[in-house]
Amino acid sequence: MLLKNSLEGGVNGQTITTANSGGASGSAFNYTVGGRYTTAHAAHGNVSAACDPNAIMWFQWYPLSGNGNRYGRADFRFTRPSVDQTWVALVLGT
Repeated sequence: MLLKNSLEGGVNGQTITTANSGGASGSAFNYTVGGRYTTAHAAHGNVSAACDPNAIMWFQWYPLSGNGNRYGRADFRFTRPSVDQTWVALVLGT
């Protein structure tokens, strides 16, 4: 099964939700935490996801628990170095 989501169907400034993540964007996410659509800096196309400072953001297809495959998406762009520590965690597995 091919799952993909370009975020291109999102509206600039709107929070990304399971309800608005599909359609023209592609496969709707089953879970979303944080994140909003932005046209300020796109990884490809015209729309991408933005995470507010000191916030958490993740998008996932399929359940958080139980057996089976899990699918997600990860794109990173750091606009400027910071004296504060910046970290990214991409967890694979349980």
